Amino acid sequence: TNNGRIQVFVPCGTAPTPTATVTLQPTVCEEFVYSIGSSASLNLPYDIGLDGAGNVYELDNGSAKVNVFTALGAYLGSWGTASSPTGIAVDKAAGEIYVASYGAGNVRVYDLSGNLLRTTTGFSQPRNVALDGLGNMYVTEPENNRVLKYTTGSGTTAGTAVTVLGKGLGSLDGQLNQPFGVAVGPEGDIYVSETGNKRISVFQPTGGFVRKFGSSGSGPGQFDLPRYIRFDAQGRLWVADSGSHRMQVLDPYGNFLGQWGTGTAGSAAGQFNQERGFEMDASGKVWVADTNNGRIQVFVPCGTAPTPV
Repeated sequence: TNNGRIQVFVPCGTAPTPTATVTLQPTVCEEFVYSIGSSASLNLPYDIGLDGAGNVYELDNGSAKVNVFTALGAYLGSWGTASSPTGIAVDKAAGEIYVASYGAGNVRVYDLSGNLLRTTTGFSQPRNVALDGLGNMYVTEPENNRVLKYTTGSGTTAGTAVTVLGKGLGSLDGQLNQPFGVAVGPEGDIYVSETGNKRISVFQPTGGFVRKFGSSGSGPGQFDLPRYIRFDAQGRLWVADSGSHRMQVLDPYGNFLGQWGTGTAGSAAGQFNQERGFEMDASGKVWVADTNNGRIQVFVPCGTAPTPV
């Protein structure tokens, strides 16, 4: 009682033998394999989505359209969307594409062929959108320093407001400063990248504050313009640290696991210039929207690139 705990005992001689510690979060290393598109064909690529077949959906901010490619970069087609689209999310099970439009103030949902299914309004300059797989979407509003939770809607029926994450502008726990990226963590918590506070804040789906990590800088686990974020199949958090022109990978508590990119803007293979959105498949292959270079760069885990023939 006075120790405030529950102790558990077993009969003598029946306790399990201790085993070696298992590292659940290995260091991440990625190497460049090829690029898709160029500044002549892509106009400010902002975000990337993948469908269940592995096709790549590139959100082209400058031309307000979605370009579709095979995983290896063969062009499949495109369709127009609302002005200044900035965020994309793919519901693979339903075969639906969600597009957040900064210019139109809405989230539009399309089928995989680009047919508009429904439009959810009520947003002010939304930047990014994430789905939780439970019928909800989370939309960032940097200028209002908040994240809005809405239902996704279905068919032709638009989504409806559920709650708000964030306690207004500031740097205290639960406050936000220019929330940009949003992702749903492996245990259902909501991760938000803040370009103003240069950190990641974590919330419960109901809006309660959980924790924060990161600070301003160029060191491991520090940020300069953390924009788009995603979780991979291993539960690791990937961050497009655009101001540092690099990609960082962390565990859900902010422990540094790896990075790539030179840290300065460049156009050589493997370099970035204000990269933004990205997506990865279960094997660790990553497609990165290298925004100011007008291309998509593709990376695979180190040592797995095919040998040239």
